[in-house]
Amino acid sequence: MVSASAISQVAAKVLAEFPTITKWSSQSTMKVGKQWLVNSNSLLKNKVYYRKANHVDGLKTGYTINAGLCLTVTFWHNGRHLIATIIDSNSVFTSMDRLIQQIDKKYQKVNVTVKAHQFKVGNQSLTATPQESQTAIWRQNANQKPQSVKYRLTQKTGQVTKGDPIGYAEVGLSNSRGVAKVPMIAATTIKPNRQSKPAKKDTSPVTFKLDR
Repeated sequence: MVSASAISQVAAKVLAEFPTITKWSSQSTMKVGKQWLVNSNSLLKNKVYYRKANHVDGLKTGYTINAGLCLTVTFWHNGRHLIATIIDSNSVFTSMDRLIQQIDKKYQKVNVTVKAHQFKVGNQSLTATPQESQTAIWRQNANQKPQSVKYRLTQKTGQVTKGDPIGYAEVGLSNSRGVAKVPMIAATTIKPNRQSKPAKKDTSPVTFKLDR
């Protein structure tokens, strides 16, 4: 009922809201009180499919009758925290290990610079700076060129406080659906302009003079 892409987006949201989760998801076992908990992710250290070069630190295994065996993994590659999901597989750990290795063999990292941008929030101009000045995107061949950075505004009205995310910068590759998104952060605080009060309605009686 849910795609691998959608599950990966959920994982990205979890990491954004609770980045410390990997302190627990990276442990193969952990003692809580008097009970030992065993992590079912076999790609972790001291597990059967562990490979040091994969740099796996999470995140979640799963199974249902309809979805089969599923695995969402978080791992580090070239200084970036990446997410990969496999669903409905009888060999999720072997397949995930191969998938991670394919990034090294078939994909090249391209750094793209992201600059500050001026947005229009309501009828006011607001400068936003990128959360990071460079982002990374992976390409399969040298013919795939990074497209120009596109800036998307997500908060179009209302008050904006300095430090709030108000949009994102989007970088894509030619002939590819993959995109990298960098949050754009408000550099200043703005308040919505107060609308001028409407003119007071004249409620005095209207008289007419008829000339005979």
